[in-house]
Amino acid sequence: MSHIILKNQLHENDRNKLSQYSDIEANLLFHRGITTNEDADFFLNPKYDSHTYPPESLKDMERGVTRVLEAIEKKEIICIYSDYDADGIPGAVVLSDFFEKIGYTEFFVYIPHRNREGFGLNIFALNTIKDKGAQLIITIDCGSANVLEVEHANSLGMDVIITDHHEVNEILPPAYAIINPKQKDCLYKEKMLCGSGVIYKFVLYLLKAGKFDVSEGWEKWLLDMVGVATISDMVPLLGENRIFAHYGLQVLKKSRRPGLLKLFSLRKINQKTLSPDDISFMITPQINAASRMGEPILAFNLLKAKTEEDADIFARELMKINDKRKIDVALIVKEIKKHIKERGEDFPVIACGNPNWQPSLMGLAASKIAEEYCKPVFLWGRGDGTELKGSCRGYGNISVHDLLHKLGADFFLQYGGHQAAGGFVIYPEKVALLEESLASFMEKDVEVLKSHTCDMDISIEDISLSIISSIQKLEPYGMGNPKPLFLIEGVVQESRNFGSHQNHFEITFTKENGQKIRAIAFYKTHESFRLISPNEKIKVVGHIEKNFFAGREHIQIKLIDVI
Repeated sequence: MSHIILKNQLHENDRNKLSQYSDIEANLLFHRGITTNEDADFFLNPKYDSHTYPPESLKDMERGVTRVLEAIEKKEIICIYSDYDADGIPGAVVLSDFFEKIGYTEFFVYIPHRNREGFGLNIFALNTIKDKGAQLIITIDCGSANVLEVEHANSLGMDVIITDHHEVNEILPPAYAIINPKQKDCLYKEKMLCGSGVIYKFVLYLLKAGKFDVSEGWEKWLLDMVGVATISDMVPLLGENRIFAHYGLQVLKKSRRPGLLKLFSLRKINQKTLSPDDISFMITPQINAASRMGEPILAFNLLKAKTEEDADIFARELMKINDKRKIDVALIVKEIKKHIKERGEDFPVIACGNPNWQPSLMGLAASKIAEEYCKPVFLWGRGDGTELKGSCRGYGNISVHDLLHKLGADFFLQYGGHQAAGGFVIYPEKVALLEESLASFMEKDVEVLKSHTCDMDISIEDISLSIISSIQKLEPYGMGNPKPLFLIEGVVQESRNFGSHQNHFEITFTKENGQKIRAIAFYKTHESFRLISPNEKIKVVGHIEKNFFAGREHIQIKLIDVI
């Protein structure tokens, strides 16, 4: 059963405060907390110079930059230590680009193996880095919780500068400097930067303090990587993050990085019309596939490729890895569906696992299952590791954060997360009890609904290029600025499955002027929705977007649900 929540429409007084904008623009702005013409201008027309904050206002920025400048002067070996995801890896590219630009060669990049080493600093890595002669480590997108590891690095004679954006604990690592806007005593106004955003700020101040012979404005070319990371890492696309995403997209559309260009080509992405969705659904998975399925340094090498030949080698290898990732996730999903069938689809929670499953794939599989079955999902695996690690995804008003805490230390060696998603390490003797125990903690009277919160209720006749133009003005969309969702009424001309495997679904509407508008759901079939008859008047939930096909521009609806 689907439940529709329609956001409040503007009253006359609210509408007057947004008088410079069309009805749809005013409604979309209002639903995003923007209530005046002045605020709307600030939001719709982001300005790099006046809407960003000085990097020196970040706590420890001066101290950290001074230490790096000393290392450069003394020709010390510097290790760039980044996280293995689509935030940390682009951040490593940003800092390495800076060192190369100023002609400094005494550095190397270390990205930990996701399955063998896990998140953040670790003792094995630090010993390896010491053996390579490093005297200074600069972390990117990690390190804020690594108290013991930083103590170990210090004992080996290495200084550590932490640049990060994750939540900090009461006890901080004894690092030389910690640059993280989430520190309680950090005065930086934008608290929600991603890891690459923080290291970009670090580079800006390095350029300012170091007075290097670098052409003015060169640093803005780094925004392609900051844009990828900001969109990939699910930080709110508001404030300074909106600036980075907006200008990052502009730079990406002009980028000459051979690795990016090859990836665009292989993924059939039009660079000139690149969108946040292209990054989220086509670029980010490629970067993350490297760590989920193998060595994360492969993604770094692709983004840093200097020649078309190297870019081709790295991109094709990454594509191969990502294709294997898709197959592995599909096989896991198939096993889970078998478990669901045996257990019974009416059971209120899905929890299962297999020691052969890679923990790095559990979140992807859990998301797919939660979306399809409309209930919380807990999955675990071991893969090449020694512990049973899992991921969980919530649905509706069921919080996996609450469920994790209800089971707590009796079940989990480690656990954490928020309402929609979490992770855990489970005791082997508890896996057989997990599903029943989770079900027992769920409220018996909770109805898990497939709910949709829509911006506006419109007719198929209202859909035109002008409505798309209004929607595009609020881009880039993402966390904090969600893509507009519409409840759309129209008369069905036909509906069908399509594709070589008949695994996609399409509803065709015809406007009074004869224009056809198609609503398309990829990787769903008619069985995913209710029975639809020709000439039936229905309402669908979806996003309105442009589609470029065969060199022509079309309007289409990205179908989410049929009411």
